[in-house]
Amino acid sequence: LRPLSRVGGEKAQNLDRAVADRARVLGLGSVWEYVNMLSGGRTGEEMRELIPCFTITETSFFRTEAHFRAIKSVVIPELLRTKNRSNDRIRVWSAGCSTGEEAYSLAMVFTEEIGDLYAWDFRIIGTDINADALDRARRGVFDQKDLRKLSSDQIAKYFDVRDEGCAVREILSKTIEFREQNLVSPDLKAKIGETMDLILCENVIIYFNRQMLDSLARKFHEMLAPGGHLFLGYSESLYKVDHPFDDVSFENTFFYRKPLRGRARRHAMETAGRRLPDPAAPAPEPAAGRAGRTKPAQPAARASRQPAPKDALPGPASAESDPMALIARGEMAAAADLLAKQAGRAGEPRKTALLLSFALAASGRAAEAGEAMRGIVEAHALDAEVKFFEGLVLAASGRGSEALDAFRGAVFLDMDHYPSHFHLGELCARNGANARAAFHFRNVLDILDRSQGPGRVLTLDGVLEGQQLAETCLASIQSLEKGQE
Repeated sequence: LRPLSRVGGEKAQNLDRAVADRARVLGLGSVWEYVNMLSGGRTGEEMRELIPCFTITETSFFRTEAHFRAIKSVVIPELLRTKNRSNDRIRVWSAGCSTGEEAYSLAMVFTEEIGDLYAWDFRIIGTDINADALDRARRGVFDQKDLRKLSSDQIAKYFDVRDEGCAVREILSKTIEFREQNLVSPDLKAKIGETMDLILCENVIIYFNRQMLDSLARKFHEMLAPGGHLFLGYSESLYKVDHPFDDVSFENTFFYRKPLRGRARRHAMETAGRRLPDPAAPAPEPAAGRAGRTKPAQPAARASRQPAPKDALPGPASAESDPMALIARGEMAAAADLLAKQAGRAGEPRKTALLLSFALAASGRAAEAGEAMRGIVEAHALDAEVKFFEGLVLAASGRGSEALDAFRGAVFLDMDHYPSHFHLGELCARNGANARAAFHFRNVLDILDRSQGPGRVLTLDGVLEGQQLAETCLASIQSLEKGQE
């Protein structure tokens, strides 16, 4: 139980509830009796009962579509350039595979891009700590609705439709081995026993504190072959970890790459479609981020854990000459007109341009907003604040799916970007993903609690700040949890 005791935040609350529930089921007098029982060595079967009580098994086929596009366009072509099917092997690890959809999705992508996987020494390893989820993964039978992202050709090729559901065919299942494995195990590398070319660990490190994340990042680096790739969930990153990976971006997603031995990082990054700046060129402004081993610039105030508001909002003002006063009152058209007049003489041109793009979109001028936003996004692709405003503009323009991707990108770049967590909560709730929505709203409260700041979030209706922001998050969490009962 010791590794689980280091879990923090919302996940600690889930664990507390799960432990209390199991203590009651077993008729124990207190949670401490339950903990003592586990500490005394009676862990095997009971841990199998406990773990499903607090882990989230939510998953789907091709869940993070942008990641699978990157695997298809970047990872597999690179493997084919460096591997020889006669004597090289390919190993892929779905770490935290849940009920198996991710592992089966990977098998489909590799089959479609490589062809006959049996001609290669190819294997996918799927691991999870939830034994019940692994049993379902091994069974490989899914409801028709679970296959909604698959084409009719894929369903016909990879599944047998039966009365009890759609069963995975051997063309996929023979390439996958499912194992029960805890990622915090100190001998993880020995237990896996393979060097990996690709690791997917999505929506797992939300359970980890900083110490556990540092350790896992080191383990992943040791277990990846040179040039191997690591994908995390859209809301996850190694942002605060001193990791040895190169950061790679492709289209609208981000992932990590272990540097190749004896080869320049420049070649590796350009292989993935990213041009690095000329070393002799002037350094870019910090907020824009850097190519390669990038860690997004942080506002100076964050070093003292007293962050300035992360939504580029200036302080409270009531003067009609201040566009934020107009935005706070929901007068978006007037704010857009005022910002357009100020754009040429603004002391902070990028901030003004971001606010202008949002105000244009919120007042129904989507085409103008998109045009104003495009240049900023291209110039500052790895800036969390820019990704956040891109999400606002897309959401105001009615492009919810793209907005979701942009807000996830902002959180990837800065896990503590609470305005993006707030909007992810709103969008997830709208899409019926209640557990994920509650997770993001709790993150807002956790981040504000750690920073001890009042918090301000720009919304399509104005501004939420201070107590109103906290109460909105709390009310949303309560409503979402009630809907799950």
